[in-house]
Amino acid sequence: MSAPALVVETDGVSTEGIRGSHALKITINERDINLPITSPYQNEIERAEKRYMTISSPSVTFLEHVTSPEDFIDSLENRKCAYEKFARDNSSLLVNYSFDLAPSQHMSEALRNAIRDVQIDSKSEFLFEYELDINQTVDALMEQLEQAQQWLLEKKSTKILVPVIDMKIEDEDLFLKKLQKLAKKFKRINLVYQSPTQSPAHWGFLQKFLKENIIWCHMDCVLNRYNNEKISHRVSLYALGISSSSIAYGFGGDGTSYPMKIYEFDQNTIKYERLPEPYTPSKAEKKDRTWINSLNEEIEELKIMREHARNGTLYTDYVLTKSGMVIYLSSF
Repeated sequence: MSAPALVVETDGVSTEGIRGSHALKITINERDINLPITSPYQNEIERAEKRYMTISSPSVTFLEHVTSPEDFIDSLENRKCAYEKFARDNSSLLVNYSFDLAPSQHMSEALRNAIRDVQIDSKSEFLFEYELDINQTVDALMEQLEQAQQWLLEKKSTKILVPVIDMKIEDEDLFLKKLQKLAKKFKRINLVYQSPTQSPAHWGFLQKFLKENIIWCHMDCVLNRYNNEKISHRVSLYALGISSSSIAYGFGGDGTSYPMKIYEFDQNTIKYERLPEPYTPSKAEKKDRTWINSLNEEIEELKIMREHARNGTLYTDYVLTKSGMVIYLSSF
């Protein structure tokens, strides 16, 4: 059996200095999808369903938030069933798997094998392959990916293999070398997010790389919807060349808490602004509805940005009109 073809093309590009954003179009299983997109995860989907709302994204993400590798492996069948059900329920969409491992924990061969097993029978076009050691050499990475491809063949699976690279790689040159090598063999890569304050050199390399290569780069495990200045991550990342993204939440929470304040996405600034009280009909419902409405507005904003990228005007006619975007880009 042959794997479903993934075609990645560009309809145009906007550039400024080292950075550039392509108006990418992907074709997979006879479906054409324009990038950029954002991929909501379970909690967001559940919020929408609870309030009888819809999310206008062609993609969804199953977020696996893991504090104990041992517990994950011990409950493998339950986790596998949960992901397979999620993929079936969203089979008309692109389905992604996101493995968010606590920083205090480390990948092992047993854990990596379990992650593969969870994904293998799901109705998703992709299999996401996590590095055994994020600081391993380029040759070791490529050997692991070749072994993963062989494993898929043995399983008679047609899934598209997607390498996942963690931005916590210690060696700056190694990060760039991995990107360059992967671009020669893969049309999609996933990156595990790390903030620019923690890895400024990585972000400099990444922006230049995405400007110069036509490749679908998905940013995974982006911490929260916005940064400390309340500027939307999911919208602003596209101006750095990131074509899709999905968020996660900090360890110690579950992504469902209800803070005292509610914030709403403002398309004029690309920031989340505090929504004044009173919250009706209830605080919980207002929180959910505002969250989903803001998500849909971010999705629409990305479509506007794509047109600017296609026309070469993203940085000249768009970015300068959004105060939050100007602040966001200055930190990279």
